[in-house]
Amino acid sequence: MAATACAAGFTPKGGTLSCRAISMAHGYAGVKGQGLERFATAFAEAGFVVLVHDHRNFGASDGTPRHDIDPWRQIADWRRAISFLESLPEVDASRIGVWGTSYSGGHVLILGATDRRIRAVVSQVPTISGYEQVVGDDPSVPASYRAKEPSPSISSPCRRGSGQSR
Repeated sequence: MAATACAAGFTPKGGTLSCRAISMAHGYAGVKGQGLERFATAFAEAGFVVLVHDHRNFGASDGTPRHDIDPWRQIADWRRAISFLESLPEVDASRIGVWGTSYSGGHVLILGATDRRIRAVVSQVPTISGYEQVVGDDPSVPASYRAKEPSPSISSPCRRGSGQSR
């Protein structure tokens, strides 16, 4: 089954109704033209309707300031993309999945855990602790950006050997 490109999506040929659907997006500053098409085409050839989008402020998407990254807005926009998929007559709204890579791999974990419409999640090399991954213990990162030791007044409720129960 061949696929045809339509707007920001790919659909199976043949006018099939009630197809499974996948919503896809790239990571961090990636855009849909950077390698997602071959995956979307393969999924469409397998009978899926696929919507590939650029995050707000990137690529073909609108928004200013350009290249501004706001993960919560990106996740909210992704929910709108899922609503759009639900509105398509060729999509079975009870069979929608999300596919994210890198930064958006973390987004799809949140979507899968919080959006009841999602039936499948593919999270490829997800960013799940961006601060830790970027800053960590890297000495080239200014000390003001690195995590500070917890305050001595904050203690773990699981402290061993303290003789205190919590």
